[in-house]
Amino acid sequence: MIEVFSGTATLCSVAKQFGLDGSLALDKMRKKGAKATIFVFDILDPKDQELLYHWLESDLVAWVHIAPVCGTCSRARQIRNGGPRPLRSDTYPMGLPDLTSEERQRVDLANKMYVESCKLFQHCDSRRILVTMENPSSSIFWLTDPFLQLQLDMEVFHSDSQMCMMGGSRPKWTRLVANFASISELDIACDRQHAHQPWGKTMDAAGNEVYATSLEAEYPRRFCIAVVQCVLRQLQRQHLELPPNTLFDIKDEKCLKCRQPESLP
Repeated sequence: MIEVFSGTATLCSVAKQFGLDGSLALDKMRKKGAKATIFVFDILDPKDQELLYHWLESDLVAWVHIAPVCGTCSRARQIRNGGPRPLRSDTYPMGLPDLTSEERQRVDLANKMYVESCKLFQHCDSRRILVTMENPSSSIFWLTDPFLQLQLDMEVFHSDSQMCMMGGSRPKWTRLVANFASISELDIACDRQHAHQPWGKTMDAAGNEVYATSLEAEYPRRFCIAVVQCVLRQLQRQHLELPPNTLFDIKDEKCLKCRQPESLP
């Protein structure tokens, strides 16, 4: 598998542990504390694009995961808590009309990444490669022109999961969009049988004051296991030959029991 915008590469690490030994994590920067080796990659660099699309010609690539940066699309910006101001809205998903030149530059850069992410998604589908794309369920990314065009061009499927049921400490809703229907197996809503860490300002592991949303950016390991299992089961349904240790892991690793989510907040 190839994980694009890998962050801490937790998903890539879990994929490797489940037998997908050749998995690659790609990101523009190597993040401290990454769980797997990250190869520096810029989706907007023509040379990096050429290399990635060359890799996708290989029959050895079975799955690509894309997680475009959602900072400018975050609904948290709409909360009046002293944090950064909104840069987009439902009416102006490609950027508010009153942005400063610096804000416009940042939004335009994100929009270019969204175009390339959706282009990559569609290319993977044309190559019959399983592809998943992630953003918060409430992200304005899902309203941007590139994603709306993607939905017009091909059939996509999605799941919505609350991370507190997937190893997270807060009830964050995360959406996965995929080119296979069984992604809905990951739908799960909070069962309200546990406590949640609060939102707003908090302290990180180094003792610095941060917004809690930044602490929820890394995928919980349990979520990664669930996603990898879902993909491996789909590959089995497609009669793809998998390494023996991968099949062993699917059989012996306890699967997560998910249920249909309630209405999103």
